[in-house]
Amino acid sequence: MENRKPSITFDCTIHIDENGTTVDMAVPTRKDVKTVAVSSSIKSDFSMLAEYPGIDTLSLSGTLPPYLPLQKPVRSLILAPNTRCNLSSYTKLAPQVLIARQDVDEGISSLFTDSLVQLEVRESRKIRDLTFLTKAPRLQKLLLEELPEVTTLPRFSMLPDLYLLRLSQLHKLADIFPLAESNIKYLDIHFSADRVSGTRIAEVLLQMPAIDGASVSMIDEGKNNRYRIICKHLARMGRESIVWHVGGYAKWLEL
Repeated sequence: MENRKPSITFDCTIHIDENGTTVDMAVPTRKDVKTVAVSSSIKSDFSMLAEYPGIDTLSLSGTLPPYLPLQKPVRSLILAPNTRCNLSSYTKLAPQVLIARQDVDEGISSLFTDSLVQLEVRESRKIRDLTFLTKAPRLQKLLLEELPEVTTLPRFSMLPDLYLLRLSQLHKLADIFPLAESNIKYLDIHFSADRVSGTRIAEVLLQMPAIDGASVSMIDEGKNNRYRIICKHLARMGRESIVWHVGGYAKWLEL
């Protein structure tokens, strides 16, 4: 399986456990720190974040506090809590890029502002309804991965700026028709919508008004029968050029 976790080298890495707090710095001073990763296996108030005034990218994992001392916008926020966390006090972070995984639910929408243009939601069994995504009206890039309880897509017509969508391991998707009402230009589907026929997928692709490229070669984990059906149907309609291959996670980010 392709590693889709973000590849970031942090200026400062902080680890909190029962033995205390360990800080590893890759830059000379705290004022030079732009990217910070904090992981905690115990309850902590993360008060040390106030000592880093120039944080641009912030990664928080493990046991997260109900209140975050950092009360200013960041460009990128990565969340990987291991327990349910009320994020209502995190709203002032107003990230442009939000990556949320593991023990997250629809509550991540409290972080949505008009600044949010890229969202990645992964590895959550708690998310069942994607309606909350429509609270990010300026969203441009969206990745949904390993959400095993999701059965329907949101109303993409309420996300008019969304031009790039990647779906991976959303096996229970019952239909993909909401794509037909979207402005999505680039679509990438991996191992998803298992019960939706290749013919139905091709029909929806043909109805997407802005589609320029659809990567569907890995829609099945097995014999890839649906891929062949999709290609055949598109070719019959003279639209075989829709099919493309986007490449890996890094290539997706470049689009």
